[in-house]
Amino acid sequence: MEKVTNSSEYKARFDVGNKELNKYFRYFLEFYNQSIILRTIGSVAMIDSPISALREKTNNKEQKRMLQLIEFELNRLKRLSNIIEKKVNQINENKIDWDFIKSEEFLRIVFDTFEKAKKEYREEKLKYFANILLNYTTYQFSNDFYKEGIIERISKYSVEHIIVLEEIYKCCTRKGNINDDKIDQNVKNTNANYIHIDKLNVKNININIVNICIGDLSSGGFIIKENSTWEAVGGKCYSVTDYGIRLLQLIGDLK
Repeated sequence: MEKVTNSSEYKARFDVGNKELNKYFRYFLEFYNQSIILRTIGSVAMIDSPISALREKTNNKEQKRMLQLIEFELNRLKRLSNIIEKKVNQINENKIDWDFIKSEEFLRIVFDTFEKAKKEYREEKLKYFANILLNYTTYQFSNDFYKEGIIERISKYSVEHIIVLEEIYKCCTRKGNINDDKIDQNVKNTNANYIHIDKLNVKNININIVNICIGDLSSGGFIIKENSTWEAVGGKCYSVTDYGIRLLQLIGDLK
């Protein structure tokens, strides 16, 4: 692929077409990888050299360690790219917002996601980031108000945070905007719109970790305490906010 000399060049590099989405993400990733190497070695001449070759050429121990760390990070981004490539065909061609994909805002979102994903060693978190990027290519999410906030929170939350949020979500019905496809029919037929945390059944997660996750999710605005009934007055009942619902929609597989 031709080297990038200006970050605005990507806008005119591709023709709009339903088969171009993978090409966009491959281009973004190559541009981002080049920028990482350039920041580290400070040499455009060696920007296409494999990281392993760069490590052998330097006698600087600190730079060797930095290059090894970069190799780990680039491998994680490669795994992210592979996940995106496998999932991209799930997108309905008619739902892709090409104008947004060619915007500076989308480029910044992609690079911000790459910056956070390169530090993730858990495969599930990489899947979350892949789904977020792919969902943001669609009309349903391209005008989303929550973009940067959700990406930032996902980078700081553990997989356990998401499991706890999903469990609260499955146990609740809410008034307002909700993704009905993610709610079990038996739950929808109940009258509850909150869940008492003592009734949560989160498998394989220690109760102390569950409580930490609940505190973080509450302070982040993804769940909220309910005080609408005598049971809820004790402060241990929660429902999922619209912000929390949006997060679960974004990290979920494309529909």
